[in-house]
Amino acid sequence: MIKISRLDYSQVADIIDQFNPVIEPENLAKDLFKSLRNIEEDVMVMTRGSEFICVGGFKHLRRGVAEVWLFLDKNAYKYKFEFTKAVKRMVDFGLNEMDLHRIEAAVPTSLKNGAKFERLLGFELEGVATNYDSAMQDHWLFARTK
Repeated sequence: MIKISRLDYSQVADIIDQFNPVIEPENLAKDLFKSLRNIEEDVMVMTRGSEFICVGGFKHLRRGVAEVWLFLDKNAYKYKFEFTKAVKRMVDFGLNEMDLHRIEAAVPTSLKNGAKFERLLGFELEGVATNYDSAMQDHWLFARTK
C-alpha cells in the first residue's frame, strides 16, 4: 500500500536526491522541484516501502482554494491503481480536513492521460489556458469542489 506522509518543509531538500522524474528533460523537473524550497505550501510524499512514488501538495491560491500539484517518480507507473487511490485520498484530505472548498489542477494538453487521471479523481474540465506556463504550453484547467 502507498503511504502518504506530510513533510516538514525542511525535509523537501532530502527528497530531491531520490527523485527520478517522469517529465523530461530530467534537469527541468529537478529545477522545478528545487524551486519548491521557495514556496510555502503543504507538501506530501508518497512511498511504497522504500520506493519513492511521488511528491505533491497544495499551493494555496486564496482562502479555501488551492491548486494540487504532483511530481511523479518513474516508480508511480508500477503501481497505477494504488497511486490513483492515494492521490484521491490526498485530494479528499484537502477538501475534508484542510478547509478547502475548491481544488484546481492544470494539466499540459500534451499529457493525454493527464485529463483521464483528473476525471478519475472527480475533477471537472473547466477550460483550456493557452501559453499557461513558462514553456508556453497549453493546459487543461480542472477543478473539484465540495
